Amino acid sequence: MALGQGSSAGERPQSHNVTMASIALRGFSQLYDMQLAAARLLLQSQARAATAFGLPDYSSAFRVADDRVKRVFSESADQLLETAEHANQTLTEVQRQVGRLVERQTVDLADNWQRGVEEFSEQAEQGLDQLSETTRRQVDEAEGAAQALSDETRRATEQGRTREAGRSPNGQNGSQGETRAAGKSS
Repeated sequence: MALGQGSSAGERPQSHNVTMASIALRGFSQLYDMQLAAARLLLQSQARAATAFGLPDYSSAFRVADDRVKRVFSESADQLLETAEHANQTLTEVQRQVGRLVERQTVDLADNWQRGVEEFSEQAEQGLDQLSETTRRQVDEAEGAAQALSDETRRATEQGRTREAGRSPNGQNGSQGETRAAGKSS
């Protein structure tokens, strides 16, 4: 990715600032190299002019054999800018990876939460079904016991009525009382 070409809208202001800084630094380094070259040439010229007055020729001390030495500052600035660009790309990639990691963890957390809610819902539903079944059985047993008690009470009441109907007011059996009364009168 070239410096200044952000991959998203969020990266553009930062990339734009980095691009402006790199342009300024490159311009400054070229200006510095030109001033250094002009100073070197001026010193060489003065050293040659000094030989006209009988001084030894020191102009060779200001000559640069290697072209790289002439561009020390600009190459250093370029190296610094390449390092800054690489660091910017690395930071962008780290941010992207961290974003993906956070997104993945958020999705996993949401899935785990959803599964937990579903399991809780299933367990609650099973518990409510068991409670409903237990309650229904207890109601059925209570209805059966109430019906049995009602039937027993009805039988006991009917038996009591039939016994009462068969007894006389003085507590004796009506047919036996008549037979005894008939036997005493004779």
